[in-house]
Amino acid sequence: MFFNASIEELRRGGEVIKNLAVVATGGYAATIGAYHELHCLRQLRFYLFQSRYYPNLTTAQENYLHGHLETLRLTIMCYGNPSLVSFAWGGDDATKPITQSNSRSVCVKWTSIDAWARSRAPENYALAEEQPGYTN
Repeated sequence: MFFNASIEELRRGGEVIKNLAVVATGGYAATIGAYHELHCLRQLRFYLFQSRYYPNLTTAQENYLHGHLETLRLTIMCYGNPSLVSFAWGGDDATKPITQSNSRSVCVKWTSIDAWARSRAPENYALAEEQPGYTN
């Protein structure tokens, strides 16, 4: 899920302004962290079924997947869900305890976040044909 962001919004968000991807309808390509993290999770799910989705996994694709794994690790550590989780035996044949939790969590109202992002997404999302050259 991508949307257009203005240069002012990107600056307020602390983004580096150099080498931004320009959107064909104006503005700059942006997303929110939650969408990127969902994308990462989806890619890792594909990796679990790599015979179907990555039958000829290249080193570049493997590095790409490792990057997604690192994104999820950093996000989990950043937000540090403090909900209590206990472990219980799931039956006589269990070889290890399973997790259980009745802790309350404070969640965002995802529908509000998603609606906001979708309201900013162009109907036909495409990057502009002319992009500024990459600079170091």
